[in-house]
Amino acid sequence: MNTAAPRLVLCEPLLPEQQQNEALRDRAHVSGPASLIPRFYLDLYWVDDRHAYLRGFLFVAHTRTIALRHTAGGTEEAIHRFPREDIAPFFPDCVDADQAGFSVLMPFHPGAPLEIELATTAGTLRLAFVLAGRSRVSQTWKTESAYLAFVARANRAGARILEIGSRLVGQLSHMRSEDFPLAAQYVGIDIHPGTGVHVVCDAHRLSRVFRPASFDYAFSSSVLEHLPAPWRLGPELNRVLPLGGEVFHSTPFCFPLHETPNDFWRFSDKGLELIFGPDSGFEILGAGLACEVRCIPEWRDVLHELPLNPGYTEAWILARKVAELPDSAEATAETAARSRSYPSHEDDEEQRRLLSSQSGLPWRKDLSKIL
Repeated sequence: MNTAAPRLVLCEPLLPEQQQNEALRDRAHVSGPASLIPRFYLDLYWVDDRHAYLRGFLFVAHTRTIALRHTAGGTEEAIHRFPREDIAPFFPDCVDADQAGFSVLMPFHPGAPLEIELATTAGTLRLAFVLAGRSRVSQTWKTESAYLAFVARANRAGARILEIGSRLVGQLSHMRSEDFPLAAQYVGIDIHPGTGVHVVCDAHRLSRVFRPASFDYAFSSSVLEHLPAPWRLGPELNRVLPLGGEVFHSTPFCFPLHETPNDFWRFSDKGLELIFGPDSGFEILGAGLACEVRCIPEWRDVLHELPLNPGYTEAWILARKVAELPDSAEATAETAARSRSYPSHEDDEEQRRLLSSQSGLPWRKDLSKIL
């Protein structure tokens, strides 16, 4: 096959503004057989000082793709591919739309090209992408996990621990009871039964289920955003903890919608201080934001500096009970019903597998002391 010198190829102008202004179109310097015509489009991307993330489609007209890869640190790595049937009506020369989509997070060094190798049945192309625009952001600093700091405090002999929202949902969930091997008692609650759940109950009504001072520590991870009335949790935890008992909560701050329709709230550390502060009988031992994130806006013309300023995916708080609270009204029936509308995942095959493999929960025989 005839191999020509690197040539410049523009992305396919799918957006109207790209059709009108060629300078807005991404491009690639292509090396390989001149007879091979690459077609590509980058739906979205971001670039910082260390990584680049690209998502779009890439194929060679009238030719099937064998592999898509990039080289990082001298090692070739395959790039994830997925179907893009949506492009078939616009590109009849795409013969394998079920493999045309791709996404990749790849190492990036300022000034270096973003190179991808496309192997096809008719030959191999190397593309060095030139992005029409990029958002440069500062270095992200790794922060210590506030949760691990809480574990170090609570994992002690004789401790009685309550986890709110303990049901395993999804592959990223794990049995957090394993983080507290020294605990004398570990109880997990959730609004639905499932793996990791010892007691099915509504977090808004803890004091109706558990006796006063039943636990020394209570915590939740990514749960508060799913409670219809999270401000009720502070007083309820107060009633099931002794003086000196501690709570820890982490919850999303900047994060996509998930577990809908019961994804109600986002919290800053200052918002958590309102919920688990003096009005709920607690003193705040620490609070903060963690896991820096960059937001790339749709309205880039008016929010063009937004990616330059850090956001945070997580807010957290550690607080200690210092005062008893008087009895107050219980959660309303409406709140209780809304809590139960949280997705049960009962039709999820992975959830059914977890339930069927469950061989019993620890400390179940001791629950009579606190229920």
